[in-house]
Amino acid sequence: LTSASVLNHSSHTIKIHPLLPIQRSMSLTEESTTSALTAEVNTKKRESPNDDDESSSLNYENHNEKKRRKDDNHCNPFRQAEQWLEEGRALRQDGKQEEANHLFDKMLTVLKQGVQQGRSLHDQMLYQDAIDIFQEVLQLFKKAGGDRTKNVATTISDIAIALVELEQYDQAMEQHRQALDIQLEVLGDKHKDTAGTYNNMGLVLHNQKRYEEALIRYRQARDIRLLQEGGEFDLAQTYCNMADVFTDQAQYAKAKKMYQKALGILVEEENEEEEEPNSNLHVMVAVIHHKLDTLLLM
Repeated sequence: LTSASVLNHSSHTIKIHPLLPIQRSMSLTEESTTSALTAEVNTKKRESPNDDDESSSLNYENHNEKKRRKDDNHCNPFRQAEQWLEEGRALRQDGKQEEANHLFDKMLTVLKQGVQQGRSLHDQMLYQDAIDIFQEVLQLFKKAGGDRTKNVATTISDIAIALVELEQYDQAMEQHRQALDIQLEVLGDKHKDTAGTYNNMGLVLHNQKRYEEALIRYRQARDIRLLQEGGEFDLAQTYCNMADVFTDQAQYAKAKKMYQKALGILVEEENEEEEEPNSNLHVMVAVIHHKLDTLLLM
C-alpha cells in the first residue's frame, strides 16, 4: 500500500489518492496460533427437577446463543470474518490445512472489501465513518498476522489520512508515527510506502504551520522517491508539496523552482501516456500552471 498524497490548492484541497492494494504476503498458514475468542454464553438454567432437564436447558440455551451469534455475524461481516479466522485456526490444528486456507481466504476477502468501503466513505467525506471501518479492519489484521505487518501499517495510515481531514492533526501525526515505525522495521527506509508516510507527515506539519519540520519530512520522501523507478508521479507530488511550503514562507523563487521541477516531470509523463489517460496527472499539471501564474503576481 502506498499512502495517499494531498496537493493543497488555495482554499480547497485536491486529493491524489492512489488506492493501495491489500497485499496477500501475510501468511496465515505460518502464523503462530493464538487463543480463539469466545462469546459469553448465557448459562442461566431453568429450574428443573432433575439433571436431564438441566442438561436439556443448557443445550437449548447454547443453541439459541449460536443462532444469535450467527445472526450477528450475518449483519456484521467483520464478526463473520473473525469467526472464519478462529475456525480456520482450529482446522489447521486438526491438520485440515486446505479447509483452513479456504476460511482464511474468505476472511481476507472481507478485509479487502472493508478497506475499499473505508476509502469510499473517505472519498464521500464521511471521515468518521471511514475511520470506524478502518478500525474494524485494523483489529482483524492484528489478530490475523500480528501488530507489525505491512497491512497493519497501511490501515493505520488510512486512519491518519482521515484524521487530517477532520483537522485532528496531533492524532493524525501519532498514527503516522506508528505506521512509520512498522514500515521502517518491515519494509525498510527505501520503500515507497515509507516515502508516502514521510510525505503525509509533512502534510500534517504543513497544516500546523510547522514549515521547517514539514520540509524535513518532504525531503525524506523526495530522497526515497528519487531512487524509485516508476515513481515519477509521486516525486512530482512531493516537489509540489515543498513548493507550497516555500510559498507560505514567502520564498517565491524557491517555490517557483519546485513547481517547475514538478511540472517538468509531469509533462514528460503526459508525453509518455498510453491509451488510458491519467486524470490525476492532468489535474496536477493544471494546478501547477495556476500556481506558477499566481507566483508571477507576487
